[in-house]
Amino acid sequence: MKIVYLFNGRLPTEKAHGLQIAKSCEAFAQAGFDVELLVSYRANKIKEDIFSYYGLKKKFRIKNVFGVDFRATGKIAYMAQTGISALSLLLYLFFKFKKQDTIFYARDYSSLFALSLFGFRPVAEFHDYRFNKKRKFLQFILNHSRKIIVNSKGTRELLFQHYAIDQGKIMVAPNGVDLDFFSPEISKEEARKELGLPEGIIIGYTGRLEMVGVDKGVGWLLAVFSGIKSGNTTLCIVGGPDEMVDYYKKIEKIAGTMATVNRVIFTGQVRHEKIPLYLKAMDIVVIPLLSGRHARTTSPMKLFEYMAAGKAILASDVPSLRDYLNDNNSLLFGTDSDSLTHAIDRLIADRDLAVKIGSQARKDAQKYSWLNRARTIKDFVYE
Repeated sequence: MKIVYLFNGRLPTEKAHGLQIAKSCEAFAQAGFDVELLVSYRANKIKEDIFSYYGLKKKFRIKNVFGVDFRATGKIAYMAQTGISALSLLLYLFFKFKKQDTIFYARDYSSLFALSLFGFRPVAEFHDYRFNKKRKFLQFILNHSRKIIVNSKGTRELLFQHYAIDQGKIMVAPNGVDLDFFSPEISKEEARKELGLPEGIIIGYTGRLEMVGVDKGVGWLLAVFSGIKSGNTTLCIVGGPDEMVDYYKKIEKIAGTMATVNRVIFTGQVRHEKIPLYLKAMDIVVIPLLSGRHARTTSPMKLFEYMAAGKAILASDVPSLRDYLNDNNSLLFGTDSDSLTHAIDRLIADRDLAVKIGSQARKDAQKYSWLNRARTIKDFVYE
């Protein structure tokens, strides 16, 4: 069983989709597929290969295919770049693979459209559908796809609203987690010492600080934390981009908080291999999603990482998180500042509750390994 995963973009990348693609390919290989990842050329400041950058087991092949990388910006340059690179990927496919013997898989629109146009019948994966109305090119992709994988129920619902889709052709498969990777054999105290983090209660957030230039709730979390009364409490924000960190530091209220007993630590962008260590050092972790479309369609990898790490999770009570979190494995709060403040104060005061929900979260995480996800997709594709 051969699977060829196409990606028309920069890889490795510090963005979450790169990790998701890499872990998916690794899991497909573990599930019994012969996997080859085809990536179009892009200039990249990251010089490591995909295996070392993401800490992967070398169980699949990767091929960098000729592409173009215009230094100019703008819509025309982007369309030319993705179009030429997509054609290059297709030419490689025509010479190397037989359609009847191979599953062709992609999640970026340019690869999916090219595969659909030339009769490859891809397995199409969709994340965080963002269009406000129907797009003809997406209907074309959906019509010509072998199967459709979506990251959340919200994404599936929005696709059904805009497009005619055979319901038996589409399946929800949330993101996953490497369970062993997020269970490092090190104590909280040792992790803090290695990372240079202080004593006391540490509340944490890991991951990107923005999506398409929009704050992912970190600014809200910072504003709320400035009013937390509990002493000897630190908020540790792990992630980038670094320009967002600079922006937050310039906000007067947050800058003032950084100088008080309630401290704020920004690490900036860190390597993925460091995330389990930071989670081990934290007492409470937060997913501060604001209401809106993203809160409906997202499947944040940090959610499953928090669960696998056995952390006490504070999360916005939004549909995309409610599918996996409940009153037994998390403390959910409304999308207003008073609810978030109350939730933080409650978990700081009630350490037994924090331990209880963290333990249950670790148990519930066992269902969401990348390997289980790959096996589910495999069964769905071949049914």
